[in-house]
Amino acid sequence: MVPMKPATRRTIQKYLLIVLALVTVRTAWILYRRSAPLPARPAPHIYVNPDYYVYPPHAYLTDFASAGKLVGTVVWVREGYRYPAYPYDPGFRRTQHGGDADLLPPLRQITIGDVTREPGKKPGIEEVNLVFQDEKASPPFRSVNIGVCERRHGCRFYFDEMFFLKDPRLLYSHWDAETWKAIERHEIREGMTEAQINFAAGYGRVISDGRGIPGAERVVEFRPPGRPPVIVTFDSRGYARFIQTISERERMERASALFAPRRNPRHSA
Repeated sequence: MVPMKPATRRTIQKYLLIVLALVTVRTAWILYRRSAPLPARPAPHIYVNPDYYVYPPHAYLTDFASAGKLVGTVVWVREGYRYPAYPYDPGFRRTQHGGDADLLPPLRQITIGDVTREPGKKPGIEEVNLVFQDEKASPPFRSVNIGVCERRHGCRFYFDEMFFLKDPRLLYSHWDAETWKAIERHEIREGMTEAQINFAAGYGRVISDGRGIPGAERVVEFRPPGRPPVIVTFDSRGYARFIQTISERERMERASALFAPRRNPRHSA
């Protein structure tokens, strides 16, 4: 074996040191990049209807004693034109179910004068009723059913679905003054939210519910007293996109079409 010259050995060593230095620098740079935090990506902007952030306080009634604590409380009707208010006889403490009942309008403010329980239509069931005074009605005392109590199964209440414990104008303080004026005039406009139309026209019957499905629409029918039914289509964000007024004739035709017998195409001449 021919011995390597000292000059050649030094040259090779220099090149090896240069390569080792480059590899060391490259490795250190890779480790540094991997340990550095990733740049933050901008979060996609997702619009959420402000009405969805409104959480009304609840009474959480469990029995007749808890319902009795509502006496003297001021409440506001949550779902208008849905719950009947029957005449009430304070002397006999009985609701006159045979009398003329008025459907409570939306946002109606009432003060609870009494909470009573009366025999229900079936044995072993008692109705829990809310009593208030309406100076414009005759007779002025009115009774609204808010739940039932059974001997075996306890009590069930619907109060939190029927009434607000807080002024709706404070709950929905993000609505502007023009929107509240439209609600007071019972107007239904495109661009209104479902809560706004509920306050303007009363309780709505859901025809098609697309909540929870991306891009799906929700269709609701409203029947304000003294006016033709209105079908409102809400977009995926909860705003009225299309409003259609249905005449009584069109409503009857739609109902008859749903129950009309279908013809067998094999027997169609």
